Amino acid sequence: MHRPAPGRGLSLWALACLCGCQGNAAADPRFGGAADPREGTAASQDSAEAGGGIPAVRIGERELSARALAAEAAFLFPQQTRALVHALLRNALADAEAQRLALSPDEAAVDRALEQAVTAIRAQLTAGADLEQWAREGFGRSWVDYQAALRLRLRANQIYQLCARAGSREVGRVRLQMLVGAEQEQADGWARRLRAGASAAVLAAESLDPGPAGDASLPPLPVDLAAPLGKLLFDAPSGTVLGPFQFEGDPLWRVVLVQDWLPPIAQPPAVAQLLADLAAQPLGPLEALAWFERNRQRYNALENLPALIAPEPAFEPSRRP
Repeated sequence: MHRPAPGRGLSLWALACLCGCQGNAAADPRFGGAADPREGTAASQDSAEAGGGIPAVRIGERELSARALAAEAAFLFPQQTRALVHALLRNALADAEAQRLALSPDEAAVDRALEQAVTAIRAQLTAGADLEQWAREGFGRSWVDYQAALRLRLRANQIYQLCARAGSREVGRVRLQMLVGAEQEQADGWARRLRAGASAAVLAAESLDPGPAGDASLPPLPVDLAAPLGKLLFDAPSGTVLGPFQFEGDPLWRVVLVQDWLPPIAQPPAVAQLLADLAAQPLGPLEALAWFERNRQRYNALENLPALIAPEPAFEPSRRP
């Protein structure tokens, strides 16, 4: 009987389905899942507090060192490990922001997202497939444990998205029209035409990315966008044409027309309102990057790969009572 293995695409979809919001760089449950088979019990909490070792992988009374596992992962799978580090750091920043902004997740919405995710998993299995075996073959855990782990990640993703959208409102937002092209010469021409009074909506037909509405307009974005756009926006009145410019690491050229500004709103709205806003306007990469960089600086966070060489030995005596 065919049982598709748990995959990254499905895990990301499960996070993306939360209240109709899109997940961004969400953690894959295969990488973030708890190793202790006693997950969710008092024993697993004691194990976590003891720290250091992974009891699910052992030689006699010696447990696999978490530092050794991280070092091997960073060496063998640097891109995946970097994505995992980013996701864990992002979730930690979101937890800190949730406390600062007094935001709590909508547990009913998390449950609905979990139901959607389970429905998607069932739809990918052949008729009569055993979900228990599917979970154990893919994750080495029971179906109940897998669902619990997935719910935790859906919940963390909702907290992150709530904080990201509330953070954008807190710093103030701007509405833009953006044209995107592969050649600087084309972008220079757009800038000249816009400054001469051309319509960005008309020029959007020439853009590689005409935007969600097809007229080059973007949903409201936080004012502290990634360089160089964030600096270009400083004190730019409505109607200003900015660019051409390139984002770091992106070969595409962009030209922006500033439409209008939305003032900062310090007090977050109700969670239900934020969720409705996210459903109508999911987080995009520009908003997500701005939120991460803002809070990386606010909480003095450092993001890098783990060391490639861990202290010997890889298996250490258990420190659990």
